[in-house]
Amino acid sequence: MKRLAIPVAVSLICCMSRAHAVENTLKISKFAITAKADLGEVTFTYHISPENKSADVAVQAYAHRDDIKTKEQWDSIIPGENSTPPIISLFKGIDNTGTFKVRMSKGVYGACRVMLFNSPDGKSIDFGRVIYDSNADANVKSLKLALTVATSDKRILQPHLVLPKTADIVDNKDGTVKVNIAAELRVPRDYKTLDDGLFVMAKGEVGFSQVWAALKDGSTGGNALDDYRKIPVKLSIANVKPGLWNVQFGIFKQNFGDPLEWSWPGLDVEVGGEKWITKAPEARIPPRLRVRNHRFENVNGAVYDFYAENPNGKKAVAFVRGGNYGNAICWTIRPELDNPGFFEVLKEAGVKYLRMNVNPDRYYDESLYRHVVDQVIQNMWASGLYPILCPQDLPKADTIEGRVAKGLEVVQSMAQRYKGKSLWLEVCNEPHEFGKWADWKPIATKYVKAIRDIDNDAFVIVPLEGFSKDATDAAKSPITDVHVDLYDAHAYVN
Repeated sequence: MKRLAIPVAVSLICCMSRAHAVENTLKISKFAITAKADLGEVTFTYHISPENKSADVAVQAYAHRDDIKTKEQWDSIIPGENSTPPIISLFKGIDNTGTFKVRMSKGVYGACRVMLFNSPDGKSIDFGRVIYDSNADANVKSLKLALTVATSDKRILQPHLVLPKTADIVDNKDGTVKVNIAAELRVPRDYKTLDDGLFVMAKGEVGFSQVWAALKDGSTGGNALDDYRKIPVKLSIANVKPGLWNVQFGIFKQNFGDPLEWSWPGLDVEVGGEKWITKAPEARIPPRLRVRNHRFENVNGAVYDFYAENPNGKKAVAFVRGGNYGNAICWTIRPELDNPGFFEVLKEAGVKYLRMNVNPDRYYDESLYRHVVDQVIQNMWASGLYPILCPQDLPKADTIEGRVAKGLEVVQSMAQRYKGKSLWLEVCNEPHEFGKWADWKPIATKYVKAIRDIDNDAFVIVPLEGFSKDATDAAKSPITDVHVDLYDAHAYVN
């Protein structure tokens, strides 16, 4: 099928911030970064000396995987716990030195590239403005980490509770269930308390459970690189009604006081399947669309105008105003802005669609996660917006072939669930495994074909290769043997 697209709409599909040109506005007289691994946790130490001005910056770095010989792979190594680069303050004329820690995957890391993004207020990040790039600094020799990470585990230095992925649900035959949670308390080998034990607590809207974990019941943890002891813990919450619930956990000494550890967001528990989901009223859901002949049209072939109520808008430029919605379900199943009221505010501001990136591994493994994703989509529909459902990178697996296969299952699952619905499906965002369009194109083509086999009229978006690309290679060799509605380009490239 002949490829058709809307070039201007593509350029706006994933604009994370204001679209500035990339600028190296921070001149640095000294730049160095080193890394030291303790199991799967790596401490980075930086030395940065600006010579022309002081600035608040967000640090994003990439490291070359020297242990992967079959292809070039660079891993993102300095996102925080919530995949947000840390913000640091740099002062002119001095050696700004500091450290931060990050969990890293097993591997051998060599060459390193560091980019500093502008933080206009010391809190937010302007991804549209790179004010320093080590690769563009002629005074900085190639950065080398010389780092080996042998395990993804974090060293046990204080009491730590390991939670299961799911709870065990037991039907009480009276409309309620009993929720059993089999956890594991880990303590350092020589850890002692006055009472030779600790309280472990489970607490949430659904109830409360507390058990005593005796240190004498511990056994060897089984990790040759870390000498800790593990104690089995079973928590039970009775008479739980159908719904979606969150349970948090704490570890306390016998006299209580502040918790030694508090697990947040803890564990999400679904009782009774997806019956809790509030569906969008059919009258509020916008019509299905597709892209043909460089225009949006409905499935009957009629041209669709997003700004029909505003003729002056059409005179300016043909574009569609959308957004990248980052508050989806990254940290909690009930974020405060995942509601129709907030989406209605965005619609009033002129937004027509919202892209929601989701965790492909959780979408692949957890029905609860798929249901929460659906509730966010229903809320967007209820506000008359078009949701873009987008897995963030490929799922995890031991091989690239395994990651591609699981990614295919994810997009097939999404296409099947939303067959015939007014949803735009992006096959992936930032496929880091594929730094070249020639390598990513056949995989993307396979994904698009799989979606069209399920729903031929689906609205499908294909991202560019890797991340932060400008579509040069895709424009030279676009996908032509299956229809693509839009391509996803980023506005913060050079």
